[in-house]
Amino acid sequence: MGRCVFIDLSGTLHVGRTPLPGAIEAVARLRHEGYRVRFVSNTSSKSRRFLQKVLGEIGFDIALEELFTAPLVVRRHLLKHNLRPYLLVHPDLEEEFADLPQEDPNAVVVGCALQHFTYANLNHTFRLLKKGAQLIATGRSACF
Repeated sequence: MGRCVFIDLSGTLHVGRTPLPGAIEAVARLRHEGYRVRFVSNTSSKSRRFLQKVLGEIGFDIALEELFTAPLVVRRHLLKHNLRPYLLVHPDLEEEFADLPQEDPNAVVVGCALQHFTYANLNHTFRLLKKGAQLIATGRSACF
């Protein structure tokens, strides 16, 4: 098995839309020396496709399969346990879950969805939870 390096995104490779000095070259060197490089982020408001696009715009060549985010972990959990989510997530994240069955939800996924925290959505959420739906958060923040 080859060597692998996990690198956090924000504050390690870039700040905002500016790469940190030497970051692009460091990733290239790791790859040149035979390391598999994987990129991790705990963001709960941006899709992997969005992150890949932004990182590409500032000079990083990163494949979608190399990006690991909190929503990706949630997605894999849903698939592994045959869960059908009711989503209370940031609109930018909806694409991460678009191909999953969402009818008759048996799970509620919550994360950074300020505009979706309406009375109707919360009422529906509480009814699902009362029926036994699993509650899954994309992060540990107690408030947004």
